[in-house]
Amino acid sequence: MSKSEAGASAWHTVMLKLLILIAAAGFVFATLMTLLTINSNHRRANEAARAHLDQILPMLGDSVTDALITGRIADATHELENVLAGSDGAGQSAIALNRRGTVMADAGAPDPALVTLAQSALEANDRAISADGLSEAIPLRISPEDPPIAAIALRWSPAPAIARARKDMVRNLAFTALIFAGILGGVMLGARWLITRPLTRVTEAMRSVAGGQLDTDIPATGRRDEIG
Repeated sequence: MSKSEAGASAWHTVMLKLLILIAAAGFVFATLMTLLTINSNHRRANEAARAHLDQILPMLGDSVTDALITGRIADATHELENVLAGSDGAGQSAIALNRRGTVMADAGAPDPALVTLAQSALEANDRAISADGLSEAIPLRISPEDPPIAAIALRWSPAPAIARARKDMVRNLAFTALIFAGILGGVMLGARWLITRPLTRVTEAMRSVAGGQLDTDIPATGRRDEIG
Protein backbone atom coordinates (compact mmCIF):
# COMPACT_ATOMS: atom_id res chain seq x y z
CA MET A 1 0.00 0.00 0.00
CA SER A 2 1.39 3.41 -0.96
CA LYS A 3 1.62 6.39 1.36
CA SER A 4 -1.30 8.08 -0.35
CA GLU A 5 -3.40 4.92 -0.08
CA ALA A 6 -2.57 4.62 3.64
CA GLY A 7 -3.55 8.24 4.22
CA ALA A 8 -6.80 7.77 2.34
CA SER A 9 -7.55 4.63 4.36
CA ALA A 10 -6.99 6.44 7.65
CA TRP A 11 -9.11 9.34 6.49
CA HIS A 12 -12.01 7.18 5.33
CA THR A 13 -12.10 5.09 8.50
CA VAL A 14 -11.15 7.11 11.57
CA MET A 15 -11.99 10.59 10.33
CA LEU A 16 -15.23 9.59 8.66
CA LYS A 17 -16.43 8.00 11.89
CA LEU A 18 -15.42 11.09 13.82
CA LEU A 19 -17.30 13.26 11.33
CA ILE A 20 -20.42 11.13 11.69
CA LEU A 21 -20.25 11.22 15.50
CA ILE A 22 -19.84 14.99 15.62
CA ALA A 23 -22.61 15.55 13.08
CA ALA A 24 -24.95 13.19 14.97
CA ALA A 25 -24.25 14.96 18.26
CA GLY A 26 -24.91 18.31 16.59
CA PHE A 27 -28.17 17.06 15.12
CA VAL A 28 -29.41 15.73 18.47
CA PHE A 29 -28.47 18.96 20.21
CA ALA A 30 -30.16 21.08 17.53
CA THR A 31 -33.32 18.95 17.72
CA LEU A 32 -33.55 19.28 21.50
CA MET A 33 -32.96 23.03 21.36
CA THR A 34 -35.60 23.39 18.63
CA LEU A 35 -38.19 21.53 20.71
CA LEU A 36 -37.39 23.62 23.77
CA THR A 37 -37.59 26.82 21.72
CA ILE A 38 -40.96 25.85 20.22
CA ASN A 39 -42.40 25.12 23.67
CA SER A 40 -40.99 28.36 25.04
CA ASN A 41 -42.38 30.38 22.12
CA HIS A 42 -45.84 28.90 22.57
CA ARG A 43 -45.80 29.61 26.30
CA ARG A 44 -44.62 33.20 25.85
CA ALA A 45 -47.16 33.85 23.06
CA ASN A 46 -50.03 32.60 25.24
CA GLU A 47 -48.85 34.64 28.20
CA ALA A 48 -48.55 37.75 26.01
CA ALA A 49 -52.08 37.21 24.63
CA ARG A 50 -53.55 36.93 28.13
CA ALA A 51 -51.65 40.01 29.30
CA HIS A 52 -52.91 41.98 26.30
CA LEU A 53 -56.48 41.01 27.08
CA ASP A 54 -56.07 42.17 30.67
CA GLN A 55 -54.70 45.48 29.44
CA ILE A 56 -57.04 46.27 26.56
CA LEU A 57 -60.43 45.15 27.90
CA PRO A 58 -60.85 47.92 30.52
CA MET A 59 -59.95 50.63 27.98
CA LEU A 60 -62.24 49.12 25.36
CA GLY A 61 -64.97 48.82 27.98
CA ASP A 62 -64.84 52.56 28.73
CA SER A 63 -65.18 53.45 25.04
CA VAL A 64 -68.02 51.00 24.41
CA THR A 65 -69.86 52.08 27.57
CA ASP A 66 -69.83 55.72 26.46
CA ALA A 67 -71.20 54.71 23.06
CA LEU A 68 -73.92 52.44 24.46
CA ILE A 69 -75.34 54.84 27.06
CA THR A 70 -75.80 57.47 24.36
CA GLY A 71 -77.35 55.01 21.91
CA ARG A 72 -74.46 55.14 19.45
CA ILE A 73 -74.43 51.45 18.53
CA ALA A 74 -72.50 52.10 15.32
CA ASP A 75 -69.76 53.79 17.35
CA ALA A 76 -69.59 50.80 19.69
CA THR A 77 -69.20 48.50 16.70
CA HIS A 78 -66.51 50.80 15.32
CA GLU A 79 -64.59 50.61 18.60
CA LEU A 80 -64.65 46.80 18.48
CA GLU A 81 -63.55 46.79 14.85
CA ASN A 82 -60.67 49.17 15.58
CA VAL A 83 -59.33 46.89 18.31
CA LEU A 84 -59.31 43.90 15.98
CA ALA A 85 -57.89 45.88 13.05
CA GLY A 86 -54.96 47.10 15.15
CA SER A 87 -54.12 43.68 16.56
CA ASP A 88 -52.03 42.43 13.62
CA GLY A 89 -54.30 39.42 13.28
CA ALA A 90 -54.30 38.48 16.98
CA GLY A 91 -57.80 39.80 17.67
CA GLN A 92 -60.31 37.20 16.50
CA SER A 93 -63.74 38.27 17.72
CA ALA A 94 -65.36 40.93 19.87
CA ILE A 95 -68.96 41.46 21.01
CA ALA A 96 -71.03 43.75 23.19
CA LEU A 97 -74.00 42.06 24.88
CA ASN A 98 -76.84 43.84 26.71
CA ARG A 99 -78.53 42.57 29.86
CA ARG A 100 -81.24 40.82 27.85
CA GLY A 101 -78.61 38.70 26.11
CA THR A 102 -78.86 40.52 22.79
CA VAL A 103 -75.70 41.17 20.83
CA MET A 104 -75.67 44.93 20.30
CA ALA A 105 -72.32 45.22 18.53
CA ASP A 106 -69.85 42.72 17.18
CA ALA A 107 -66.72 42.47 15.06
CA GLY A 108 -64.63 39.66 13.63
CA ALA A 109 -65.62 36.04 13.20
CA PRO A 110 -68.87 34.89 14.88
CA ASP A 111 -68.07 33.10 18.12
CA PRO A 112 -70.97 31.66 20.16
CA ALA A 113 -68.56 30.94 23.00
CA LEU A 114 -68.02 34.69 23.42
CA VAL A 115 -71.76 35.21 23.88
CA THR A 116 -71.78 32.58 26.62
CA LEU A 117 -68.74 34.18 28.24
CA ALA A 118 -70.34 37.63 28.15
CA GLN A 119 -73.51 36.22 29.74
CA SER A 120 -71.38 34.68 32.49
CA ALA A 121 -69.76 38.06 33.15
CA LEU A 122 -73.20 39.69 33.40
CA GLU A 123 -74.55 37.02 35.75
CA ALA A 124 -71.47 37.06 37.99
CA ASN A 125 -71.07 40.84 37.72
CA ASP A 126 -67.37 40.15 37.35
CA ARG A 127 -64.72 39.25 34.81
CA ALA A 128 -65.18 35.90 33.06
CA ILE A 129 -62.29 34.03 31.47
CA SER A 130 -62.33 31.02 29.14
CA ALA A 131 -60.58 27.78 30.08
CA ASP A 132 -57.61 28.54 27.81
CA GLY A 133 -57.38 32.12 29.06
CA LEU A 134 -57.56 33.53 25.52
CA SER A 135 -61.13 34.86 25.76
CA GLU A 136 -62.30 37.31 28.41
CA ALA A 137 -65.48 39.22 29.18
CA ILE A 138 -66.15 42.07 31.57
CA PRO A 139 -69.39 43.74 32.68
CA LEU A 140 -69.92 47.39 31.73
CA ARG A 141 -71.24 49.89 34.28
CA ILE A 142 -72.00 53.58 34.16
CA SER A 143 -70.38 53.90 37.60
CA PRO A 144 -68.73 51.34 39.90
CA GLU A 145 -71.80 51.26 42.17
CA ASP A 146 -74.32 50.68 39.36
CA PRO A 147 -75.40 47.29 38.07
CA PRO A 148 -73.96 46.29 34.71
CA ILE A 149 -75.74 47.59 31.62
CA ALA A 150 -73.91 45.27 29.22
CA ALA A 151 -70.80 43.18 28.81
CA ILE A 152 -68.05 42.99 26.24
CA ALA A 153 -66.08 39.89 25.33
CA LEU A 154 -62.90 39.58 23.31
CA ARG A 155 -61.07 36.63 21.80
CA TRP A 156 -57.30 36.94 21.33
CA SER A 157 -55.11 34.45 19.47
CA PRO A 158 -51.39 33.81 20.03
CA ALA A 159 -51.06 32.42 16.47
CA PRO A 160 -49.54 35.57 14.85
CA ALA A 161 -46.92 35.85 17.59
CA ILE A 162 -46.13 32.14 17.27
CA ALA A 163 -45.78 32.50 13.49
CA ARG A 164 -43.34 35.39 13.88
CA ALA A 165 -41.35 33.46 16.47
CA ARG A 166 -41.24 30.42 14.17
CA LYS A 167 -39.95 32.55 11.30
CA ASP A 168 -37.20 33.97 13.52
CA MET A 169 -36.36 30.47 14.76
CA VAL A 170 -35.98 29.09 11.22
CA ARG A 171 -33.70 31.98 10.30
CA ASN A 172 -31.60 31.48 13.42
CA LEU A 173 -31.40 27.73 12.85
CA ALA A 174 -30.19 28.27 9.28
CA PHE A 175 -27.54 30.70 10.49
CA THR A 176 -26.49 28.30 13.26
CA ALA A 177 -26.29 25.42 10.79
CA LEU A 178 -23.91 27.41 8.60
CA ILE A 179 -21.71 28.23 11.59
CA PHE A 180 -21.77 24.57 12.72
CA ALA A 181 -20.81 23.40 9.22
CA GLY A 182 -17.90 25.84 9.19
CA ILE A 183 -16.72 24.74 12.63
CA LEU A 184 -17.10 21.08 11.67
CA GLY A 185 -15.05 21.63 8.53
CA GLY A 186 -12.35 23.36 10.55
CA VAL A 187 -12.30 20.55 13.10
CA MET A 188 -11.95 17.94 10.37
CA LEU A 189 -9.12 19.82 8.65
CA GLY A 190 -7.35 20.24 11.99
CA ALA A 191 -7.84 16.58 12.83
CA ARG A 192 -6.47 15.54 9.46
CA TRP A 193 -3.39 17.69 9.99
CA LEU A 194 -2.80 16.75 13.63
CA ILE A 195 -3.89 13.09 13.64
CA THR A 196 -4.25 11.54 10.20
CA ARG A 197 -0.96 12.74 8.73
CA PRO A 198 1.17 11.65 11.74
CA LEU A 199 -0.61 8.28 11.81
CA THR A 200 0.07 7.84 8.11
CA ARG A 201 3.78 8.54 8.60
CA VAL A 202 3.97 6.14 11.56
CA THR A 203 2.16 3.45 9.58
CA GLU A 204 4.56 3.81 6.65
CA ALA A 205 7.55 3.66 9.00
CA MET A 206 6.27 0.51 10.71
CA ARG A 207 5.68 -1.09 7.33
CA SER A 208 9.24 -0.26 6.30
CA VAL A 209 10.63 -1.78 9.52
CA ALA A 210 8.51 -4.88 8.98
CA GLY A 211 9.97 -5.10 5.48
CA GLY A 212 13.50 -5.26 6.86
CA GLN A 213 14.52 -1.60 6.67
CA LEU A 214 15.62 -1.41 10.29
CA ASP A 215 17.32 1.96 9.89
CA THR A 216 13.99 3.66 9.16
CA ASP A 217 13.36 6.73 11.28
CA ILE A 218 10.19 6.43 13.36
CA PRO A 219 8.30 9.75 13.31
CA ALA A 220 6.31 11.33 16.17
CA THR A 221 8.29 9.58 18.91
CA GLY A 222 8.61 12.89 20.73
CA ARG A 223 4.87 13.44 20.99
CA ARG A 224 3.36 13.01 24.47
CA ASP A 225 0.05 11.55 23.33
CA GLU A 226 -1.36 8.28 21.98
CA ILE A 227 0.42 8.72 18.67
CA GLY A 228 3.85 9.22 20.29
